[in-house]
Amino acid sequence: MSIPVEDRRSDRRWKLLSGWTLVAASFITVFGLLQLPTPWVIEEPGNAYNTLGLAMSNGEEVPIIQVPSANIYPTDGSLNLLTVRIIGAPGNRTSWWQVITAMLDPAKSVVPVEEVYPSGQDSEEIDAQNQQAMEDSKQNAIAAALIFLGYEVDATFTVTGLIEDSPNIGILQEGDVLFQANGIEIEQRSDLTNIINETPAGTPLRMTIAREEAVLQVQANVREVEGRKELGIYLGTEFDFPVQIQLKLDNVGGPSAGMMFTLGIIEKLTEGSLTGGANISGTGTIQADGTVGKIGGTVQKMYAAIRGGSSYFLLPSGNCEDAVGNIPNGLTVIPVDTIDEAVESLQIIARNSDLSTLPTCQG
Repeated sequence: MSIPVEDRRSDRRWKLLSGWTLVAASFITVFGLLQLPTPWVIEEPGNAYNTLGLAMSNGEEVPIIQVPSANIYPTDGSLNLLTVRIIGAPGNRTSWWQVITAMLDPAKSVVPVEEVYPSGQDSEEIDAQNQQAMEDSKQNAIAAALIFLGYEVDATFTVTGLIEDSPNIGILQEGDVLFQANGIEIEQRSDLTNIINETPAGTPLRMTIAREEAVLQVQANVREVEGRKELGIYLGTEFDFPVQIQLKLDNVGGPSAGMMFTLGIIEKLTEGSLTGGANISGTGTIQADGTVGKIGGTVQKMYAAIRGGSSYFLLPSGNCEDAVGNIPNGLTVIPVDTIDEAVESLQIIARNSDLSTLPTCQG
């Protein structure tokens, strides 16, 4: 018995419709799964800010580095500080689609959310900590630049708090001003760090402090945690600057802009060009003594440098291992440990000679 033509057509239409329905349902299912939240955040290149130029502050465009006009010299070129943009947060998780596409992008990294937002801390708390780190970095940058230029910068070191299990609870307290350790004047934060490192754990550290209006002698305790010696205190630094300098940059947090702030200040306070008109980017924390420290987001900042038009990138030596194998084409990555090394590298670039003498993370 033959099947009517119309029935055969209806059967084919039904099979076709069923097939497309299955495809659509599968697509909707996969698409839905890709939108499910993940336990990761994404780090991607952020903005590049020329410390010699302008940026938004309190709703208006102003110079990032503000120095009294009597002390300032014309500048050229760029000294860019770099940022990393974070996608995702504890209350705003990334999707699997975002994570998968980020894994395929060499400029992005996928990291556990706990690395950026430690357990128990929300995004507002992290932002507040990052803003405080930025303010501390600005102060250290001003101090490092002025000391490099030969100015005398006095500093006061004050205990701003004690760690919960500090070995110095009852010995040191918030508000104590530290003057001496083992008879040595504490003129820079690194002085205290060096004295602590030279003191065997468990050995009393003789300290001269000011508490309210009294000068006291106390025996502080040094302990070792994960190979690092410490007093278990939070230490604040207040500088007395001979030149009044302000650093203006909104919505950027963390300490990693310190080195570039320092170089920008040196450039503005020095006659002649430190950059030779070149577009140079960099990153790194800074201490008042000019020590450059490690940062996070190395890969993202290298790509931000390229997107900002730089061919040269100053990076803390301790981050070289993060850069090797991930350096974008066209970027020369120069490792530095101190502000002196950074300035020397800039001078070589500015002269456009002996570039082969520049140390690089490429090898």
